[in-house]
Amino acid sequence: AYEITRCLEFRRVLFRSPSLRIVLGELLRNAAAATKHRGRIEITAWSTDTDHGIDVSDDGPGIERERREEIWMPFQHALHGGVGIGLAMCRKILAAHQGELLLMPATRRGARFRIRFARSLAAGHG
Repeated sequence: AYEITRCLEFRRVLFRSPSLRIVLGELLRNAAAATKHRGRIEITAWSTDTDHGIDVSDDGPGIERERREEIWMPFQHALHGGVGIGLAMCRKILAAHQGELLLMPATRRGARFRIRFARSLAAGHG
């Protein structure tokens, strides 16, 4: 099941570029694989005074502490044999848009990835 919250802010961030949709698609594919297509995936748009973005969380097994650095290396994938574009490429795409991709502490079981942009970059988009 997918859940999208705060859709207006979500739309402002996501539809800035087709390549950003590719990044979100990769995060969703990874989350679906982690939950074996039976778990919960939550997409949450958020904003503060200084930045905004999207969190993608799942209730899969999470990422083992010892793997948290290597997931950012090219051709690494903890779940499904490296079929997607990979988190390393996702980071490069976001950096080209003055954004970043972070692994955040999960609020419960699973993994939580954050796409973050400086708030000033939202002006004129949406």
